[in-house]
Amino acid sequence: MIPRSTRTAILLVIFFSTMLFAVFYNVRSPDLLANWMGGHFYQIGALDQIYPSDTQTYSMLPPDAWMPYLKDQGYDGSVFPFIYPPLWVHIFGWLTTVTTYETLSNLARAINPVLMGSMVVLAWRSMGNTMSVAVYTFIGLLILVSTTIGFVPIYQNQSQILVSFLIVLAIERSRYNAPVIAGVALAIAASIKLYPALFALFWLASGNRKAFGSFIVAGLVLAGASVLLAGWPLHQTFLHEVMIINHTAMVNLMNTSIDGAIAQLFFADDLDFVQSAGNMQTQDLSLGWYILKKSTLWGGISAVAMVLTIVVISRLFRKNPVGTPQHDLAWPLVIIIVALLNPISWSYHYMPAVAFAPALLIYYRPSIAVLLLAILFTPFLMIKYVSLPDFGWIKNPDQIASTIGMIGLAVAFAVAMRRNPRHSNTPDSM
Repeated sequence: MIPRSTRTAILLVIFFSTMLFAVFYNVRSPDLLANWMGGHFYQIGALDQIYPSDTQTYSMLPPDAWMPYLKDQGYDGSVFPFIYPPLWVHIFGWLTTVTTYETLSNLARAINPVLMGSMVVLAWRSMGNTMSVAVYTFIGLLILVSTTIGFVPIYQNQSQILVSFLIVLAIERSRYNAPVIAGVALAIAASIKLYPALFALFWLASGNRKAFGSFIVAGLVLAGASVLLAGWPLHQTFLHEVMIINHTAMVNLMNTSIDGAIAQLFFADDLDFVQSAGNMQTQDLSLGWYILKKSTLWGGISAVAMVLTIVVISRLFRKNPVGTPQHDLAWPLVIIIVALLNPISWSYHYMPAVAFAPALLIYYRPSIAVLLLAILFTPFLMIKYVSLPDFGWIKNPDQIASTIGMIGLAVAFAVAMRRNPRHSNTPDSM
């Protein structure tokens, strides 16, 4: 017999998924379009038109041939570039031969909300089932759907939804002694966006060698398949683009990172404005962004900060075995810190960590936890009633506010690690 709270959680995920599918049915998806366009030009053999032609800084503009092609197709919305590993341009190239963009977009519309809702339930399991799954799921979905963290990736049909689901699935499976599935899930996530590979190091630190080994084996298989299917030259182009991205700071409404905050606070005069492709009518910030090439010193400091983060969090995993509150809370903490230290992290990169946010209610008094969550997620709300002042020189105060919000969430998880959880009277199990 399925517990009532579990049935309620399932109904919440179904309602959430159905509502978002209905709201966004046939809505344009610029992020998914980037994948489709990369696949299209790969399929016709125009390999120089797959990745951006950036040389110094990442402009977030598509290759030159994209706009004329899309104009001929009657498309006049935002256009973003393809920046995923070649394995996926091969897969999308194949998809262009067996389906249409509209069909693929609507299929993604149906799947993505389910993945997001399931991610929240998996996060609840990863925290030890210490509160009602229905309450946890409701709070998690409410935060996601009301903020840019969850709303925008659903609107955009962003691949980050699948990546986030796989990250949380890997955490949940490793906690419940299914290391092979955990490693494969994380390897697939890393094959889409490289940074999840860092999280495998924490399995090694905590002694979960089976999960780490499974990740390595699956990762090598996927990497080998990518080179075999797409060829090494395309990988060289991709890796070059990754290097350029790592040396770029960006200021944008959606970019929540320390580099973006530093760029506008200390290098505002050096920022270059980039007009969004497909929206050439005005130089409005909502239709463009600012970019800056990071100095060698800046890049070096960022790299050292990332290494120190890995070392410190690895010690936490080493000292605290699986199943302890400290081990559970270390996952969302490191997810946030890694995203903050990446040069370009969109608000939806924090989805896996936000899926753990309802757990703060079992580490703080409910009234304090609710107030804390309300304050920390206010900068991400889709509907905001307060316009933050720019003091005449800050390019994007909302970017700074959202970065502070995520730093605050990391602090909340870190403080919770020093507390004992308040166990529910009737914890659910699944």
